[in-house]
Amino acid sequence: MSTSLISSWSFSTWKEFQKCKHKVYLDKVAKAPKPPIESTEDREHPLIRGTRIHDAAELYVTDNVELLSELKHFKAELDHLKDLHSLNQVEIEQPWAFNENWGVTNWSSNDAWVRAKLDALVKYNENSCVVIDYKTGKKWGNEVTHNLQGQLYAVMAFLKYPVLEYSTVEFWYTDQNEMTTKTYTRDQALRFLPTWTQRGKDVTSEVEFKANPSAIACKWCPFGSNVGTGVCEYKI
Repeated sequence: MSTSLISSWSFSTWKEFQKCKHKVYLDKVAKAPKPPIESTEDREHPLIRGTRIHDAAELYVTDNVELLSELKHFKAELDHLKDLHSLNQVEIEQPWAFNENWGVTNWSSNDAWVRAKLDALVKYNENSCVVIDYKTGKKWGNEVTHNLQGQLYAVMAFLKYPVLEYSTVEFWYTDQNEMTTKTYTRDQALRFLPTWTQRGKDVTSEVEFKANPSAIACKWCPFGSNVGTGVCEYKI
């Protein structure tokens, strides 16, 4: 591999890149086969469950469908979103894309370098917004990762809306009935921009994609030898 074969990235791609670069290569470049995402009689696959709950939250806000039982703890917040949506102050499933110079571009454009899809964006006025991300997994043990994700979302919000002065990032942990909230000023958020620029360049300029095998990581890897297809030559 003499040149990088990854032209764009997202937070989830960067996160996996930190764990094992070869896993990203197998997924994004080699397009190696993965096991099918399926639920069993006694367990709903986490990805299927996450998609189902995200879709239900979206439809409750936009189409007034019945509230899913797994979202009952956030009924008041979702009702507030519904009211704001009727006033055209909420955008759902926002696909954001930026080029390598952090200029706003289209999701499907050839120059799209970094992408993010927001669950909900509330714009109270031209100076302040709230970015909302629904989390169906565990909060515990993911605090650092989610804080980094929030930093990136805040950076993107200020770049997308030049007159924005304040951006709040909220993570709604639907399983734990918890919420984290952090507000950034423009200056605070844009301090993270050089770091995220370098992180993106690390992903999109990689040429070696070295593996980082471990018993735990390989056990749950879709290309590993337990739940995976076993195609990775470095699997433990």
